[in-house]
Amino acid sequence: NFEIPKSLECDFPLRSNNQYKSEVEKHCLEWVMQFGLVTKKEAIERFKSSKFGVFGCYVYPNAPFDRLCLVTNFMSWLFLLDDQIDNKNDLIDKPEKLKSILDGFLLVIDSDHCPDSAKCPAALALWDLWSKMKSITGRNWQLRFRTSLANYFSSYYIHSRNCVSMKTHESVDDYAKLRRNTGAVQVTFNFIEITLNIELPDKVYDDPSFQCLMDNCNDHACFINDIYSLRKELLVGDTDNLIFVLKNLSNYSLQEAVNDAVKLANQRVIQIRENISNLSDFGTEMNKTVNMYSEALIDWLAGSFYWHQISGRYAVGDHATRKYMESYLEPILAHDKKHLIR
Repeated sequence: NFEIPKSLECDFPLRSNNQYKSEVEKHCLEWVMQFGLVTKKEAIERFKSSKFGVFGCYVYPNAPFDRLCLVTNFMSWLFLLDDQIDNKNDLIDKPEKLKSILDGFLLVIDSDHCPDSAKCPAALALWDLWSKMKSITGRNWQLRFRTSLANYFSSYYIHSRNCVSMKTHESVDDYAKLRRNTGAVQVTFNFIEITLNIELPDKVYDDPSFQCLMDNCNDHACFINDIYSLRKELLVGDTDNLIFVLKNLSNYSLQEAVNDAVKLANQRVIQIRENISNLSDFGTEMNKTVNMYSEALIDWLAGSFYWHQISGRYAVGDHATRKYMESYLEPILAHDKKHLIR
């Protein structure tokens, strides 16, 4: 038993794309059903309760409808893939099998069409998303996105190997470095440029002050997720969570570790504000674009924080078991599944 302390704060205002909420929710459900990512009654109900459409409206409050739907569909794809990896015993415990599947997704990104060798519901859905993104983005953005997605896949492979070897993290910093990729937060930060119709040059991305801001924003998002997803992860036996790292490092009780995780999340908020104040000078015009991006990062963090409090994704009842969690999963990674887009 544990409680999330009331001292957990975000201190960033929530600005939501309220006008599109119901439409995006509807579109998102139709899209995942179109590609067979969600078909079973139980899976559909869980998908609805997760409120991924609301999540998109929260984290990208300035996005036009068509682009909001596109990025929300991609985040839904990421969430469903995350379920496949975390909630299925025969995948997380088999690093090489997992790597083969994830390499297949990168093959989709690197191809001009969806390769026959990679065709499964998840790959077909990824190709639909990627082909649309390529039509509205430049080469630099595409390369940067491909890198962040590859880092996400690579980190999950490392995570899987750590689970098998029962390797533990030596410090919070050690954990945070891997978590910045397993959380796929950087992947979704890329969508800020799509929703604002801007593109930052490499000189901004590679700047140490900007990277420090990105890392702290990533940490905050992941720490918040670790806190709110703890009950679900306890259920499925996933101990790769900030709370467990703190518990093991300091010999804390579970509640003490939660309290410390909240302190770390709150500290990141302070650091993020300092990072924004101390960004490098990129010139008058570019500073305006960087400020837009920084404000969008704040919107993203606020949206994620408040979405975690209303989403059914992390709500688990006393009757729930790992088998219960697996019952939601669809065979979206199965290559032998005869799949027709509805």
